[in-house]
Amino acid sequence: MKEILPVKIENLKRLNYVQMNASSRPECLPDMWQDLLKSLADWLTTPSPDQNILWLHGLVGSGKSTISTTLAEYFLALG
Repeated sequence: MKEILPVKIENLKRLNYVQMNASSRPECLPDMWQDLLKSLADWLTTPSPDQNILWLHGLVGSGKSTISTTLAEYFLALG
């Protein structure tokens, strides 16, 4: 394992990292995803000892990042 790890680390060092400016991410359009956004906001504000991880998954380009950004902006505005 020790022999493999340095090789992987060296490969990672050569990769160009992605720069992301979160302020430039789009939010959902006003009438899009409203039912889903309400459902997620309700889930996030209702503590549950049994469910404490939200896994937002879907195909590439299906809107996961946009939904996440919209929820983050919503909660940021609430303080």
